[in-house]
Amino acid sequence: MNPDILFSELRNAADDDSRDWAAEARRLQEAVTGSLAGSKMHYLVGRLLELTAGRTDLRILDFGCGGGRLVFYLRLLGFTDVHGVDVSANQEEMSRKLAVRLGLSPDMFAIYDKVTLPYADASFDLVVSEEVLEHVHNLDDYYREAARVLRPGGSALLLFPHRTMPYDSHSRTWFVHYLPAPLRLRLHDRLTKQGGAYFAQCLNLRTLPTHRGIALRHFSSYSLNTARRLREAGYLAHYKGSRGLRAAAQKLIEAPVLGALACWAFAHIAEAEVLLVK
Repeated sequence: MNPDILFSELRNAADDDSRDWAAEARRLQEAVTGSLAGSKMHYLVGRLLELTAGRTDLRILDFGCGGGRLVFYLRLLGFTDVHGVDVSANQEEMSRKLAVRLGLSPDMFAIYDKVTLPYADASFDLVVSEEVLEHVHNLDDYYREAARVLRPGGSALLLFPHRTMPYDSHSRTWFVHYLPAPLRLRLHDRLTKQGGAYFAQCLNLRTLPTHRGIALRHFSSYSLNTARRLREAGYLAHYKGSRGLRAAAQKLIEAPVLGALACWAFAHIAEAEVLLVK
């Protein structure tokens, strides 16, 4: 069974006292350890296994963990010291509740006040973040806190959309985020159900050079690894937007002569993968 489907089912049923939660914990363990091939976490978990070099004792923080899926998966894969933090009290409450149901510690999860992480300086080996930075309005605070809680030599793996991507999967619009704020607001009002005020509040798409400049205030190195992700994970399976356009991009990347050039070009307009070292 696809572990993502099972995880969502169990998370939504966390208040159900009638379930055999010991059996459900075994089902999820088997689904996660069996194969993540059909999971949205497949590529990210693979990168983390590579970065940790098989060490399951490293202390890992999912900075902006949302529903906590990555935290749960890593724990079920044998990592012993994984934590998740999010700004949403509702998400934290649900994650803690599910952790108890599955026989895990609810203390894996905490709330972030958008200013200071609730962890000591130099207390983590690895920070990971997926599709979080596009929602952060004070990027300097985010990068500063990620660096603060990392030990010297620690790494941060960040995957995020940015402003030079032509398609925004949140509003499902093309090129609108390229425009000045007043025009974006009007077009989002016209083209989306949520409206311009909603996206002005929840989205802060910035360019890759902006991210790089802010990150290097707090980290010693910045590596853009998007081209590698495109080659290894593929454009079709791991990105959003029109399936036809993604399939065409995938063919260009795989082309024998033009593939390297196409991959380089798409790496600047696709969701970014960045590795930072403190």
